[in-house]
Amino acid sequence: MPLARDFRKMGRDALSGNWLLAVLVTLLAVLLGGAVYSGSFSIFCNIQEYYGNLHIVVASMITIYQIVAFIIGSSVEIGICSFYIKLQRREDCGCNDLFAYFNIFGKALLLRLYIGLLIFAWSLLLIVPGIIAAYRYSMATYLLSQNRELGVCQAVALSKKMMDGHKGRLFCLDISFIGWYLLACLTFGLGMLFLTPYVLSARAAFFLDLQYHYNLENGIYNQGTTAETSGAFCG
Repeated sequence: MPLARDFRKMGRDALSGNWLLAVLVTLLAVLLGGAVYSGSFSIFCNIQEYYGNLHIVVASMITIYQIVAFIIGSSVEIGICSFYIKLQRREDCGCNDLFAYFNIFGKALLLRLYIGLLIFAWSLLLIVPGIIAAYRYSMATYLLSQNRELGVCQAVALSKKMMDGHKGRLFCLDISFIGWYLLACLTFGLGMLFLTPYVLSARAAFFLDLQYHYNLENGIYNQGTTAETSGAFCG
C-alpha cells in the first residue's frame, strides 16, 4: 500500500497547475467554516475579562460569526472534500463545489454534530482515545461527498469500518507534514495558505486509495478499475 510520501506526491501532482485555484477555494472554505471548529465561548470570556465593554462587542461579533460558520461550514466541509477528490481525479472543479451540498444541509449539520459528540465522549476518557476517535470517523465527510444518499449513522459506521487498521497510516501522513507546519509558522502563518491545500490534496488521495481497496476487498467493482477513475460508492 502507498506510504505517506506517496500520498504527498499524489497531492503535489494534483495541485500542479492548480495551486492558485486550490488556495482560493480553501481560503473561502475556511472563512465559511468548512474547517476545524474552535470554541468561541472561551475567546469571548477572555476578551470580556481583560479588555472591557468595547471588546465585549467585538467578542460577541466573533462568537456570532463562529456559530454561523459552524452551522454553514457543515455543508462547506463536505464541499471541500468533493473539490479535492475531483482535483485528484483530474475532473473540473471550482468554488461552486463548496456550495453543492446545501441541498443536504440538515444531514451535513447533523453529521458534524454527531461526529463532534462522539469525539468529545471519547475525549472524556483521555486525550488519546479522542484522537483515535477523530481518525476513526475522519472519512465520513468524504463518504457523504461521494454519496448523498448515505445516512449520518451509515457514513460514520462506514468510516469506522474502512479505517479499521488504517488509522495509523493516516496519522503517519499527518505527522509527515510537521516540518512544513514549522516552516509555515516562520512565515507568521502565511505559509498555511499553501500548506493547507497540500495537506487536503494528500488526504483526498488517501481517501481514494482507501475507498479503492475497500471496494476491491468487498467485490464492489472489478479489479481493473482504478481509484482515480472509479465513481463507485462505498455502501
